[in-house]
Amino acid sequence: MLKIKDVLAQIMPPAKVPLTIGYFDSPEHLVEAAEHAMDNGFKDVDAITPYPIHGLAEVLKISDSMIPWATLGAGLSGAALMLWVQWYTSAVDYPLNVGGKPLFSWPAFAPITFEGGELIGGVTTFVMLLITAYMARPHAVIKNKLDPKLTDNRFALLIPNFSHGDDVKAMEFLKGQGADEIRQLPV
Repeated sequence: MLKIKDVLAQIMPPAKVPLTIGYFDSPEHLVEAAEHAMDNGFKDVDAITPYPIHGLAEVLKISDSMIPWATLGAGLSGAALMLWVQWYTSAVDYPLNVGGKPLFSWPAFAPITFEGGELIGGVTTFVMLLITAYMARPHAVIKNKLDPKLTDNRFALLIPNFSHGDDVKAMEFLKGQGADEIRQLPV
């Protein structure tokens, strides 16, 4: 049986990028280390935190997601499609005058229109989430293999090592920033 994960892995195979991971004791130290990492020229630096930290996305230069715009567009398109289908079936294809009601009775069509937009928007959100999760960053696929308690109470800064010698530079950098623990994730 073909799985979605296998199909996506064939289309967009995850890059084999080793990581240097520094664990910090507080969100303030993590944000400070992330600022210094970006200033020192590290590329594709990422962070894992148990809760959102104000200003961290701006420091790491993480762009806004396109998912809300795709959801809005698909939701409005789905609502318009449902409204058109109801108009067509009741006023054009099979017009039936019941109790003097107008053929295009939009108040009666509002619930179906809303639910159609909600359904199409929700499905689009799910599909876009799957697509963007695999396209986000080269090392995003291996985040779950790091530490099972990482999202409970630890703050981690992930620095990918693109060439030979980057791992030593990243380790020295994280030691200088006061990381509690430093690990390297092999390929």
